[in-house]
Amino acid sequence: MLVLIGQLQSGRAGPLTRQQELQLGILYEAAFEVNNLTRNALELARRSDVSPPAEVPTAFSVTGTWHTVRALLAPIAQERGLVLRWSGPRTDLRTGHPEILQKVLLNLVTNALKFTIRGTISVTVEELDEARVRFRVSDTGTGLNEPARAMIGEPPGQEQLPFSRNGRTLGLAICRRALADLNSRLELGHQQGPGTCLEFELRLPAAT
Repeated sequence: MLVLIGQLQSGRAGPLTRQQELQLGILYEAAFEVNNLTRNALELARRSDVSPPAEVPTAFSVTGTWHTVRALLAPIAQERGLVLRWSGPRTDLRTGHPEILQKVLLNLVTNALKFTIRGTISVTVEELDEARVRFRVSDTGTGLNEPARAMIGEPPGQEQLPFSRNGRTLGLAICRRALADLNSRLELGHQQGPGTCLEFELRLPAAT
């Protein structure tokens, strides 16, 4: 569904009216949300008390990983009139686990898009030293509700998650468990003004 909607939006089947563009934007957002919720629910259901061993670290582009996430979310941001901002590291080629990083960024930015009516969603990468990198996802949205806020900073467990109708806590649960596999955790960062700022650190040595 997402591929077909994307092809229609690109104009490959002919020019679209403004009403058709708006309708396709709504369809894309709905299809993406169903896809993301299903993927997260299945992954959470498959997880056990013992975390699976992480894959062998590989060399990858941090900015390239963001471009993959942005390609999926740009249609939703455009339909809502929101701006996606990225500030990558000076050393872009790193050694780590790009699939886990992509999963975490996808869920955090998706949540930010859901709860931001106007403004921006920013993803910034700060190099703490030669090996450690801090990722920060901030938005100008409505902020975290109590069930979601209670999950930040705590280690993942087998507790019954307080699922909200919008699936925010499900995405946060996936992020917590994915980061735990890399000995990291999600933290609440400082945010000036309204919105939410979530942070996490990863060990990503520069690739040679």
